[in-house]
Amino acid sequence: MRSLHHALVSTLLGSTGVLLLPQVSAAQTTAAASEYDQPAPPPRYGRDRAADDRVQVGAQVGWLFGSEIEVPGGDIGLNGDWAYTGNVDVRLSPLSLLELRYTYFPTEVEFHPFVGQDAEFTELDVHYMQAGIQSEVPVGVARPFFGLTLGAAYFNPEVPIDGETYFSTTVSAGLKLLPAENVGVRLQASLPYTWTGTSSALFCGFGGCSYAYVGDGILQLDLAAGAFAMF
Repeated sequence: MRSLHHALVSTLLGSTGVLLLPQVSAAQTTAAASEYDQPAPPPRYGRDRAADDRVQVGAQVGWLFGSEIEVPGGDIGLNGDWAYTGNVDVRLSPLSLLELRYTYFPTEVEFHPFVGQDAEFTELDVHYMQAGIQSEVPVGVARPFFGLTLGAAYFNPEVPIDGETYFSTTVSAGLKLLPAENVGVRLQASLPYTWTGTSSALFCGFGGCSYAYVGDGILQLDLAAGAFAMF
């Protein structure tokens, strides 16, 4: 009986070892092969992501600092205030875009005398309408960019004085972040410069000129943040 028992146990163990071990080995081999056979998913963002979007449409809100010019008896200029910018960027190449931008800047014109109280001349709406080239370098989910735009700045006073249009340029630099596939965040600093001309009057009407700038232009700083969509 004991020898028969040992024979049965040996037979069962032998059968189990022969039948089960190949099955386990095959299962492990199949699982390992399936892991290696599956290709790695492509990165959602990278250097090739810049060529995928053809158009970017965005809007930014920022603080546009004022600019003052010294005149006899004090300073005169534009006060700083919030500015609102909209832009459309059309891709020309993997690293460059054509940018169309518009900025609305509501502000006031004030005279700051060396002695005495400040005096407000008028409220003023400034419209910057420009076009130019922007260059961006994709680095993962970030795109540092630099741009130069040219166009016109229209100064429209609230008082009954004729508005004036001047040639303007803007140099911009900043960073685009891509938290999602088709939506980004744009942080930028811009230097708009309005070429008024040496000793040119800013506003003139039928009753004469209100005041004149004695410099060549108006230089400002715009710090803005916003969002944009990619198509």
